[in-house]
Amino acid sequence: MKREDVKQKIPGITDEQLQWLMDENGADVTREKKRAGDLQAKLDTATAQL
Repeated sequence: MKREDVKQKIPGITDEQLQWLMDENGADVTREKKRAGDLQAKLDTATAQL
């Protein structure tokens, strides 16, 4: 997600609102990347056991 895209979609968004939105999005992305990494590690372990 890019700031410019958000500003185009939500005209009038304040800098504070935009920062909050970007922070929340970043937290979501980080959480899902960690989850994907954890699942990949489990898959690798299961594959190795086979």
